[in-house]
Amino acid sequence: MSFIEWKNKLKIKIFAPATVCHRQLGQYFSELKYWAWLPAFMVFKNEPVGDDGYYKTLLVNGKRIKPYTIIPRNAFIEIREKPQAITALITSIVGAVAAALSVSTAVAGVIVGVAAALAIGGLIMGVSAIAGKFGAKPKGSSNGTDKPTYQSNSSPSLSGAKNELQEEVVPIAFGRSLQVFNYSQFCIPLVKSGYGGNRYRVYSVAGYSNARYSDFRLGDILLSNYRPSSYSLQQANGINSFIGWDNAVTESFNKELSFDQSQAVFQSAIAYYNDQCSGTSLTITQNYNFTGVAYNSWTNKQMDLTATFVSNDLDVTLSTSVTITRNDLVYDSATGSYNATKTVTISLGSYNISEYRYTTTTPNGNTRGNSAEGNLNCYLIDETVTIGEDTFEANVNQGVNSYNGDRNEIISQSPTETQYCDIHFNFPQGLYSINSSSGKRVRVSISAEVQWKRKDETQWHGMNESNIARIYTRDIDGNIGNLSSRITRNGNNFTFKTPDDINNADDNFYECVGIQFATAGQYQVKVMPIVFTKDDYWVGSIYISEIVWRLKSGIPVVDSSILPYVSQIACTFNATTQLDGEVDELGAIVFPYITNLKTGGLEQSRNPVDIIYYLLTDQASNPDPMSPDQIDLVSFKKAREWCEAHGCKCDGIVTGEIKYETVINEIASNNQLYFIPNKWGKAVLRVDTNEDGRPIKTLINAENSWDLSIVRKRGRLNRLMALRCSFINEETWSEDEITGYWYDGACHWQPEEGKDDQYYKPEKRELQYIKNADNVKRRIAYELEIENEKNTTATFNIAREVLDLEILDRVLVADYTRLNEGCSGSIEELLYNADRSQIIGFKSSLPFPVSEGMTATIRSVDISGEGFNVNTYELVPNTATVSKILFKTPIDTNTSNLRGHGFYDIDGAEIYYTGDLFMAGVTEILSMVISNIEEVQGEDFTSKITCRLY
Repeated sequence: MSFIEWKNKLKIKIFAPATVCHRQLGQYFSELKYWAWLPAFMVFKNEPVGDDGYYKTLLVNGKRIKPYTIIPRNAFIEIREKPQAITALITSIVGAVAAALSVSTAVAGVIVGVAAALAIGGLIMGVSAIAGKFGAKPKGSSNGTDKPTYQSNSSPSLSGAKNELQEEVVPIAFGRSLQVFNYSQFCIPLVKSGYGGNRYRVYSVAGYSNARYSDFRLGDILLSNYRPSSYSLQQANGINSFIGWDNAVTESFNKELSFDQSQAVFQSAIAYYNDQCSGTSLTITQNYNFTGVAYNSWTNKQMDLTATFVSNDLDVTLSTSVTITRNDLVYDSATGSYNATKTVTISLGSYNISEYRYTTTTPNGNTRGNSAEGNLNCYLIDETVTIGEDTFEANVNQGVNSYNGDRNEIISQSPTETQYCDIHFNFPQGLYSINSSSGKRVRVSISAEVQWKRKDETQWHGMNESNIARIYTRDIDGNIGNLSSRITRNGNNFTFKTPDDINNADDNFYECVGIQFATAGQYQVKVMPIVFTKDDYWVGSIYISEIVWRLKSGIPVVDSSILPYVSQIACTFNATTQLDGEVDELGAIVFPYITNLKTGGLEQSRNPVDIIYYLLTDQASNPDPMSPDQIDLVSFKKAREWCEAHGCKCDGIVTGEIKYETVINEIASNNQLYFIPNKWGKAVLRVDTNEDGRPIKTLINAENSWDLSIVRKRGRLNRLMALRCSFINEETWSEDEITGYWYDGACHWQPEEGKDDQYYKPEKRELQYIKNADNVKRRIAYELEIENEKNTTATFNIAREVLDLEILDRVLVADYTRLNEGCSGSIEELLYNADRSQIIGFKSSLPFPVSEGMTATIRSVDISGEGFNVNTYELVPNTATVSKILFKTPIDTNTSNLRGHGFYDIDGAEIYYTGDLFMAGVTEILSMVISNIEEVQGEDFTSKITCRLY
């Protein structure tokens, strides 16, 4: 390969004079010398590079580039920012090139390098030339070389919103929280044709009607810090009216309608049949459709046809061709396209066709024969083959094209019942060209093609069909009007012109093209660029920013029946210099009104018990609310007092489907509460604390339980010694973390000196519905205390329905697994003195010896209904194995609740009682509380109970 052949295959161009535009500092031209044949590049100092590797602020011919990208001939280079001084623009290139140039980096200007590290002495811009050409000039003034300079505003533009879409569930808020709203409909963009400013409308069913919102913000910035022109906010609590916007769906693209003239496109079509037949003749009839036709510049299209069939059990292929001339074209006024029908007969010779397989149609030559046909597309719609007396049809709907230059397509599909489609065209680099001689900006135009079809259709339609009721534009206030004077339409093609003010032609601007369908339905639109020759002086590209589908009127965004029960928020954001780019997450502080159980009124309460009561009884948010009669208000108010005394706070928002019991149990766990959903028909709250001095409920021994297991946690590795909890901190509304460490019998917030996390191995938890740091510390400290100080657990089976035990009941557990010289049983009868004024002992169900120091712990029933009494008595030693056991200190008969077996009168009924339970011996009796109860599968009326130390 010769050097010239190699050079001609390069996809880069040799660097030559370039135009450098710096926003707010004017547009400049500089004749740069260059070393022939060497592709050149530029290196920019302090220009930020994005995660994708491209400069954020640097554009060459309207497109972002990467560092060391080859700069094409006559490039137009834009630095889109406002620097402190021009000297910060560009500094250096690599290796020997920078040394050879000997240009000071303190001098304002462009330093040009080469791809190879070669010394090129002539590639220097003089200081005097730079000083004369890089001064900021007023708009339209002369710079001394008859080259005009321009200044323009960098118009702000909104590009989207970060909030997520809401899915069915209305958020339930309680306490005080920062709520980031989920939008209840798609953000609706609106644009002002010919200008960069645009607008976003958002709407949210934020919560229930008791919610109150304040301190609205975008991200971390309060909305009140923005100028009033940047936004408009509406709120509604519990009203019948909908305050949102049109029922619309927005699909965001922000994609360029691009084309590649060097890309080869080749499309062929196949019509499949696989039909049985019999015949010695073959006739093929094809129907074609052509779009983008330049009728007066039509060039003939030759299509090669290949027929494949079976004859005498062999596959046979025969070929022929058809030519489509201008005389074959028939105009379709409904679509603005042309149709053509061609019929050809293929000579079969001696072949007899028994099965016809398929026909292949391929273009012979370029289907775009000249520049006027740059947008022509050819489609084979259908085909009919006739073999003898048999006729078969095939729907094809495939393109048959061959040309150089490919264009992308943007396709969007509407929801059902759609009647309007708004297409937002965007020109982020502006739109104009530069006169290479005068340097003046020149007005230009750029075009796009729009087609549509119903969802289930296979063929695209044009804008002239009867189902198109109107072509319109929608302004920034949402009103429909005629297309602007900058937009012209020719059939399916829409042409956009440079904005009115040529001085601002490099600013971002929008144009809106709308389609109103005659009938509502589900549609698709396809938008394609119109291919044209774009030279190096052309500035601007056409983008699709969004496509907005609007449903027919009368279809509500939300079910209007829920509006009296919810809070609505609607906001309009306007692009300003303060509000530019993607709109940050819209949120606010929410603090709803709920019932204060202490006062009975509606207040903004953070008390966990008030919140649990709200979740259980609220008729708007709870699908199966409890009535106040189903709440044990005595236990709730007692728990509320405890929470208030200890500064307990609860805050949260439920935004997804979750069981109420899960939320309530989490709130209860955060605040040392336990929720019993149904105790004798009422919901009960209990406090997990030793402060209330609760009575002992019963004695657990071998007589009333079985399968006792007692675990005493010993050693560092068997205990939870550190707990690390993450939560949202109400001070910063960001995620925070607190770690508690247990040593020296207490919880500390720093590890013991000389020890670290590797020693403590903290367990991680993610807490919900708690945002107060002190509350988090209290939970951590109490859990570590239970794990380290109350770390003996007892597990046993018991007939729970007899004892009516609940979680957090206090019990005594006799460790009969370690019983030493004692007995566990029941009292058969009591032993009295002569006048029966004192109980001196009891007769046990089993005989046993009484050693020195032995005691008996007896659980006696209180027939008044108050429960059980558990007391411990010293026994008189007796080395003989006897069933009569004596107390060291007799008990007054009138004050004693001890009972033997027998019948007792309880509320007028004779009830048989098996006698009090006792535990006698030298053993450990543990004071405990019940921490868990679970039913034992396969064993009726049996529960497995777990206890921990009290």
